[in-house]
Amino acid sequence: MKLQILLLSAVAAPAIAECPAAGDLSGGIRAYTDDGGYEDYQSLRDGVVEINVVYDDGYTGRMLLAQGTYILDAVDTENGKPVADTRLTYAYPVNAQDMPIPQADARWSGRINLRDLDGVFQESQSHRWGPVTRATFGACSYDTIVGKIDYKGDGYSFQEEIQYLPELGIGLLTGYTDAAEGIDDVYTYISIEKLQN
Repeated sequence: MKLQILLLSAVAAPAIAECPAAGDLSGGIRAYTDDGGYEDYQSLRDGVVEINVVYDDGYTGRMLLAQGTYILDAVDTENGKPVADTRLTYAYPVNAQDMPIPQADARWSGRINLRDLDGVFQESQSHRWGPVTRATFGACSYDTIVGKIDYKGDGYSFQEEIQYLPELGIGLLTGYTDAAEGIDDVYTYISIEKLQN
């Protein structure tokens, strides 16, 4: 009788999502935010990660990132398809796979060519990474490195805060500040899971 109860309990219990581990990026990783949105991360090729985002306000978009943090391409999407006139493309001085992987207490800066509908212009970026800390997302815990990335171009500047998870090779956007526009947003991730294929 006890065996039957245990078996029934096991069958009736809801499936628990697995915490992603090293190597799971090829199959996909999902991170949930506290406002009901989520971001799907997947490795496309050496050094390049694709993110598909769905936010609670209905916004959807797609980004390609070098080493999980450097923006290569960003575009809004509708029904899974790119909205062409929203695309931004970034060209760095080296190939994506040669961009530096974020490390504790490291820095990187450079000038980037940025292309949008109006043409090509230059932007400077400065990436500063802090020490290794530990962060928990629901039932999953990882070493993280918090970084501040400053973007400056003709007539604009803003800063992003990124929480980089070395084990997974992804960076979570945890803050966005644009002093000129009066924006100081904080984003909180509440869980992270391996996508089930």
